[in-house]
Amino acid sequence: MALQFLDFNQNEDAHGTKDWDALASPAPVHNAALLAEVACLLAGLCAHHGQPGPLDEGHAWDCDLQVHHEDGTPLAWHWHEHQVQWSSAAAPASAHTRLTLSLCLTGGVDFGHTLEQEVSLS
Repeated sequence: MALQFLDFNQNEDAHGTKDWDALASPAPVHNAALLAEVACLLAGLCAHHGQPGPLDEGHAWDCDLQVHHEDGTPLAWHWHEHQVQWSSAAAPASAHTRLTLSLCLTGGVDFGHTLEQEVSLS
């Protein structure tokens, strides 16, 4: 998968857990493509590693996804059948205002390998 909007920075803690952080805020004309890119990435990760959740509770990975309109109003989303679903009520407004999206992915060695292979991260 080639990422057009997300550019990740990677950090690793003393226990080998890695974090990948990305921040994106493209022009409003790209909002739909940005949201589709994130949804596709997260769906692929779910397919390989199951639903995200706290690593200390046995999940292979976790994520923190936040999306806001330029006025600070959050764009609601939820998981549905291993996919991100965006709030339909907020979607029309997102085509006219800049969105700021932050995504933090956390996981161990196996998750990191999948992420690096799927999106050519290193």
